[in-house]
Amino acid sequence: MEAMGSYRKIIAMEEEQLKKKPLYRMAVDRAASVRFLRAFSAGRLIHTQNWQKKMEDFLG
Repeated sequence: MEAMGSYRKIIAMEEEQLKKKPLYRMAVDRAASVRFLRAFSAGRLIHTQNWQKKMEDFLG
């Protein structure tokens, strides 16, 4: 997270989005820690009204 600063959205960005953001692409290419976080991230959970149900469904 230190390599990304406050740009945590880079973890869940799709490859197509990264192509449009050269600085984010560079961070992914240069920082092993960013690649690690992207590789082991299951995605993003937005805390809407039914976020608990989505989490339970995901965890099975």
